[in-house]
Amino acid sequence: MKFKVAVIGTINRDTINLYEGGVIEDFGGILYNLYALSYLFGSGAWIHPVCNVGYDVYDEVSARLRQRKNLRLDAVRKVKKKNNHVTLFYPREGEKSEVLKSRVPPLSFERMKDILDSDFILVNFISGVDLSLSTLKKMFSSRKGRLLIDLHSLTLGIDKKGRRFFRRPPNWEEYVKSCDYLQLNRKELEIITGSENLKIGESYQRMRDLNRLGPEGVIVTLGRRGALASLREGSKTKTERFYSSESSEEVDTTGCGDVFSAGFIHSYLVSGDFFEAVQFANKVAGFKVSFSGVEGLSDLNSLGQVARLADTVSHRRSPLF
Repeated sequence: MKFKVAVIGTINRDTINLYEGGVIEDFGGILYNLYALSYLFGSGAWIHPVCNVGYDVYDEVSARLRQRKNLRLDAVRKVKKKNNHVTLFYPREGEKSEVLKSRVPPLSFERMKDILDSDFILVNFISGVDLSLSTLKKMFSSRKGRLLIDLHSLTLGIDKKGRRFFRRPPNWEEYVKSCDYLQLNRKELEIITGSENLKIGESYQRMRDLNRLGPEGVIVTLGRRGALASLREGSKTKTERFYSSESSEEVDTTGCGDVFSAGFIHSYLVSGDFFEAVQFANKVAGFKVSFSGVEGLSDLNSLGQVARLADTVSHRRSPLF
């Protein structure tokens, strides 16, 4: 069986200032999703990016995408605006900061019609205005397969100088209701639930609250500390914690969340098991921290082959809460 997977969002031009020194110029955003999915699935899926690309980088981005033969580029469009350019700063301690210059226009529902029959749709809010709430709702009600939202920059405002800052997004409950699975990190969980310094047990309770709003599954990524997952099963919610495996020295965390969602989608479509998919996603995200950019993701091809052959991955779970 050959799967159809759609990825909706934005491809950024990234300038990454690493905390140990050095600057990296590359493309990011959903490019991490696309390359990770491409290598994980191999010939087992067609991957359909849906995005607008600025005229200033369109030729270069298109050339990069054409390198992966299982990417279908019918919904990648050149627009008459400059592409999103994100400058990222990683301090030795504390939260990263970012500045956004230029912004491509949001995607319309018309652009989604050819991907609504996908086995899985990922909506990754890279800019926060990648598509409107009304477009998301129409997609969710018309989809054939499963839909995952990576909340990401939906929790970020932007000032006049392009600096991003955390803020609780308007109508956030409506976004949460419009997906089967919701992915966010702990800071984003705190922002939308109006919480601070959540401990693990408190995080589980907030996740259960989100499950009650609509999503069957909620995933909270914790960086080096792994991930939390909650799954609504009838009137009950099951929760599990997944610990990160030992990894090589941390080089660059950019794109880890995007690689996580790609790993989740691959494993879920192969196994049909939510918690197994979170465990696999945690594994591939831990792999990403050891290098910068998307090229190193080629090693995911072997992980994808193992998962497809075995239809399972090994578990390292905490006791149920």
